[in-house]
Amino acid sequence: AEEISQIIDGMIERAAKIAKDAGKFSANLEDFLAKNRESKVDWRTKLRHLISPIFPKNVSWEKPNRRLISSGWYLPSVIKDGIGDICCVGDSSGSMSDEELSVVFTEINYILSECTPDRTQFILFDSVPYHNEVLLAGETLDSKYARFNVSRGGTDFAAAFEVIEGDPRCVIVVTDGECSYDNIKKPRCPVIWCLTTDVKPPWGEIIKVEV
Repeated sequence: AEEISQIIDGMIERAAKIAKDAGKFSANLEDFLAKNRESKVDWRTKLRHLISPIFPKNVSWEKPNRRLISSGWYLPSVIKDGIGDICCVGDSSGSMSDEELSVVFTEINYILSECTPDRTQFILFDSVPYHNEVLLAGETLDSKYARFNVSRGGTDFAAAFEVIEGDPRCVIVVTDGECSYDNIKKPRCPVIWCLTTDVKPPWGEIIKVEV
């Protein structure tokens, strides 16, 4: 099914190019093509790819480097089983619906359980960062967020970014994006915005999250 889907996508792309070259490519077709491309990328797959393990933890002779065997080299493979330290920032402000707020906890739990960061700083914020804790490898958030005493005030990204500690590999923000970006102290590491709306932050990697 995946192979057939790729063939169809290729046909669509070639047909789009022919239409463009002939000057018959309308705005409606442009929208369709963009949505078709977007629908093929599962946001969780994209997120996992962005923060996939890159730190070598060990080497193994039991699993040789397959890419070098064909060249006559039998060398150990590098085992990568962690993504280091990360920071997850959850927006609980009043502009976030209950469904969007649920996404904050569900998807951060997904990151913690599936990507196994060594250390995760978890920040909840609205106009201020009112919850700030560190989770170690293997720890996840509770399935219910009642224990966090969720606050539903205004939104201030700058205040949340100010309390980011250390040098995380990346900062992941789950939000609707409805806020000013003017006074944010941009961290040195990559920032991944998991957005429930079509808002476009001025910098960072953007992943659209379906609610």
